Amino acid sequence: MAEHIKIAYKDDINYRINGTQPSNKLGYKTLFTEVKDGFIFKDLNLTVKAFRTNHGDLQNSFGYIFRTKDKKIVFSGDTAFSNILIKEAKGADILIHEVFSEEGFQKKSKDWQIYHKAHHTSSVDVGIIANKVKPKKLVLSHILFWGFDKESILKDVRLNYNGETIIAEDKMVIK
Repeated sequence: MAEHIKIAYKDDINYRINGTQPSNKLGYKTLFTEVKDGFIFKDLNLTVKAFRTNHGDLQNSFGYIFRTKDKKIVFSGDTAFSNILIKEAKGADILIHEVFSEEGFQKKSKDWQIYHKAHHTSSVDVGIIANKVKPKKLVLSHILFWGFDKESILKDVRLNYNGETIIAEDKMVIK
């Protein structure tokens, strides 16, 4: 994808590098590594491990474990109910998990229900997952409200999980 974007912007890149007002010759370059299962980053302060998630037929969907000296933070990525995620997230200080409103789901057409159940996690199922993982904090993100409110989602989660649950917001800081 990155290589094709560079092709699409070839004329613009050429103008900015070789035109009358040259710019940074490195600003358009990309450097990436394809993500695979296992450890993908490590330095003195942080390790990052990728693990596959259950996102329908898509094979390259990952969750991530971020470990520091004092925290384990697990990010679900896009996923339906996943036993692998449950296993990987055990002992998490913070579990950040995507969620859709179960109430909203019930109002969707059958074909949309099939799609969403295969690719994403309901508010009820997130509670089941959190109850098995037992994170210190559960943070709900990538939320599909479908006309329902935060309290509706929290009510569903609480059917199976009574721990601290936070609805994520842009620029939120969680410790």
